[in-house]
Amino acid sequence: MKNYLKESAIKFFANESDDRKNVSFEKIIDKSAAIIFMVDAQQKIVFANQKAKDVLGVSLELQSENKSLRDLHRCEQDYWAFGELQRIALRTGRVCTEWQLLTADTELRWFALQGMVLNTDGNGETVVWTLLDTDTQHQKEQELIYKKQQMEAAIDCLPYGVLLTDHTGSYIVATNEALVKILELPCMSNSLLGESIVNFGLFLQDDLFLKIFGVPWSETIDPAAISHECKGLYRFESGKYVEIENISVEKNHSFLGACWVFRDVTDMKARELALSEMAWTDNLTGAYNRRYFFNRLVEEISLCDRTSSALLVMDIDRFKEINDKYGHCIGDQALKHWVTVMSKELRKSDLLGRIGGDEFAIVLRDVDKDVAFARAESMRRVIENYPLTLDNGFKIYLKTSFGIRLLDDSSISEDALFEEADKALYEAKRLGRNRCVIFSGSGSMIGEA
Repeated sequence: MKNYLKESAIKFFANESDDRKNVSFEKIIDKSAAIIFMVDAQQKIVFANQKAKDVLGVSLELQSENKSLRDLHRCEQDYWAFGELQRIALRTGRVCTEWQLLTADTELRWFALQGMVLNTDGNGETVVWTLLDTDTQHQKEQELIYKKQQMEAAIDCLPYGVLLTDHTGSYIVATNEALVKILELPCMSNSLLGESIVNFGLFLQDDLFLKIFGVPWSETIDPAAISHECKGLYRFESGKYVEIENISVEKNHSFLGACWVFRDVTDMKARELALSEMAWTDNLTGAYNRRYFFNRLVEEISLCDRTSSALLVMDIDRFKEINDKYGHCIGDQALKHWVTVMSKELRKSDLLGRIGGDEFAIVLRDVDKDVAFARAESMRRVIENYPLTLDNGFKIYLKTSFGIRLLDDSSISEDALFEEADKALYEAKRLGRNRCVIFSGSGSMIGEA
């Protein structure tokens, strides 16, 4: 039996037609870098080469007790699982896998395992197993898997969205759920892995795709055309602001991929806007303050050669009497009421500012003299007929005088322009208040009650 199995093993690895090589092949098998042993149908080792003896502690010579595989496995469950591999090999003729075995010094190591049926003289119940030690490689692979899992977990924990491409810049290799939430995507983050930038673009609005990648979406995007190292801000229809930053991932001057970072900065923009509004608005009425209004007035003067606009300067008639009679608290309510009513009469392109006290100013855009006067008259009548109603039901009627100056000279200063509109306002006061007066270029006034 011993000689038969050994000769069968030699024939399995040798060219049987060349008898001169039969003897030398036994030595070749023993000197092989691979571990080679034979296992019969009862899962007993019936042949092993020198490498098997050195690494696994399997005897080179056949033993009378036919050593079992049990000692090579860490537990009974693994041993019986190996038996299933043996049966698969017997059914199919061959099986390949990775397997853990105990070495001679009881160290558990990974091996690349290949089993092939030895079918000599009709005997097909013996499997020749060839093993290569892959433990170091397996450990490195496990380390890579662990690092990849660490990276994915870290990316998932980030409060901002991440999109990472491969070295070609064409395919997505990493992303997170924050990206899906921030960009309002109709999918899960893991469904994006392996997708192309082109397919990713199907989830985005065209203007958002352009903002992110710097090129319009198309079915044939050249990755080289995609913009890198850029930063921008995108506003969604919902009012959400997203900051977009692209980083080129490089090492040793070699491009490894592109990374986009998406931050929801809606709250930050709201705070910035609130601070800005505090800087340019009147905290009592909500109208623009004097400083901001005059800065904008300078801009309007520079545009007057291309568009026709008008400056309205006005104050509330006998406002001091309201303060004296009802107190400053009611006076403040009157100012806020005046601004609220007047704001409803303005277009988005118009500009309302509080110059000081009860004096206000408005810039009406895209109006000529007649339209400016008609709109001023309309506002005067509206505020006159819309009184402030106090908590006790008492009504305070507010009347307003208007001075109007057309913006028809780009060389005039904002102070000179305002002074001429103010002259028209004083003329309205002189004529009896609660009326509109236009300042003409010759200095004369045109007034209407």
